[in-house]
Amino acid sequence: MNKSKQNVGGNAVDRFLWHGSPKATRVQKIGAFVLGSAYLLAGVFFAWIDWGKPGSVITRGIGIAFITLAARVFWKAIWPTRYKDRGYYKDIY
Repeated sequence: MNKSKQNVGGNAVDRFLWHGSPKATRVQKIGAFVLGSAYLLAGVFFAWIDWGKPGSVITRGIGIAFITLAARVFWKAIWPTRYKDRGYYKDIY
C-alpha cells in the first residue's frame, strides 16, 4: 500500500480543521462548530474547576489551550485560509 494514500480521509479532515476549506459544505461547518463547542466546553471546565485555588496554574493552562484550540477551529470553519497559487486543495477538492 502506498503510504501517501494510506490516510486520505484523516488528512482531509486535518486540513479542513487547521486551514479551513473554501468549498466546505454546511454539514462540514456544523461538524466543525460541534467540535469547537466541545473544545470550548472542555476549556471552560478546566479553567473553572480550580479557579482561585493555589497551584491551579496547570489546569488553567490546559483550559486556555482548549479555548485557544476551539477559537482556531471556529475561525477556520468560518474564514478559511486562502491559497490561490499553491494548489493546496487541488488534491482534495
